Amino acid sequence: MRDKECAFILHTNLTKVLRVGEPKISVPQPGAIEVGTGAGDSRAYPADYRTATVEYRIIRAGNPETWASSLVTGGGQLSEDMLVSQLMDEVANRVAGEFRQSHPQAPN
Repeated sequence: MRDKECAFILHTNLTKVLRVGEPKISVPQPGAIEVGTGAGDSRAYPADYRTATVEYRIIRAGNPETWASSLVTGGGQLSEDMLVSQLMDEVANRVAGEFRQSHPQAPN
């Protein structure tokens, strides 16, 4: 990064894009109550509804301390590629916003 004279580094982590209709294996915590919706329930998500979360972290080059970080979550009846693209656009907007805010370690 130093050879490109980058002052900041953006790390992103995309959690698996989940499709509502996909079966998942989970063990509920003791005492947990599972509430769901059944077929024909107007509250149910469509079978092609997907959700995903991107975690991002900005660090200064040469300093492992997090300068700013957050999560971006989204969902919809979108292809996996489109959902990820929308989430990354939101990450870009939030990162730009971070640079507009004052931070204790922000450059002058």
